[in-house]
Amino acid sequence: MTAALLILFLIQCIACFILFKTMFRRRKTFQERFAMTLTTCSSTVLGLNLSTLIYLMLGAENRFVPIFAIGLGMMIGISYGAIFKFHSAFSGFYHGATGAIMGTMLGAVIVNPELCGLPASANTNFLAFGFFGGLVSFITVLLLLFSLKV
Repeated sequence: MTAALLILFLIQCIACFILFKTMFRRRKTFQERFAMTLTTCSSTVLGLNLSTLIYLMLGAENRFVPIFAIGLGMMIGISYGAIFKFHSAFSGFYHGATGAIMGTMLGAVIVNPELCGLPASANTNFLAFGFFGGLVSFITVLLLLFSLKV
């Protein structure tokens, strides 16, 4: 199961890199409002999904996993925001951190459903959540790439 989650994580990292590269090439054609929208959307969704996958892969026994996941979300947000201007970098930092915190909490609930008062017998499938997050992230990346072409 960890190998499948690792493959999903690598696919998400490749999609993140392709989106960053495409946005970097077209950075001079954006207005500030569109740049803020791109930064907010990309950093939130990618931070959420990548931090969920990190938490599911590395588990809850290591206390540094949430710190690493949140740091990764912040770096994603800053890198996407730094393409444009300081306002976008600050927004990317905030939304990347928020998405990573939500992803870490989602991963914790998937691993231990009792945190939300769900019965312990709630059978959670890590791969189903990983594939669903990957699908949401993939659709978001495709929509962002499509919005860059128009």
